[in-house]
Amino acid sequence: AVAADFIDEGHFAAHLRLMRQLYRSRRDVLLQALHTHLPWAEPMDSRGGLQIAARLPEGRELQHTRRASTRGIATPSLSALYHTAPSVAGWRLGFAALTPEAIDAAARALR
Repeated sequence: AVAADFIDEGHFAAHLRLMRQLYRSRRDVLLQALHTHLPWAEPMDSRGGLQIAARLPEGRELQHTRRASTRGIATPSLSALYHTAPSVAGWRLGFAALTPEAIDAAARALR
């Protein structure tokens, strides 16, 4: 009943609008940080969700991932998601739980 009232009174819709704006702004910060600090990491089309995929130069995923790990930054592998060849070298980069400052600092650390 409480959840139904929450929805009926428009609070859930307002929450969704707020979250869309928040996550869109964080995505935009990540895209700008990649462009500014990591031009070799090419963002792939990203119109929704809470993470983006970034293509890395062929043959460099492991090297970049190891360097990120030594700096305490998790960069899940994009190529690991492919079950058949050819795979795409890259990272899955989450942004939902990070502040704009943290996003920019991580991109700077990966330079």
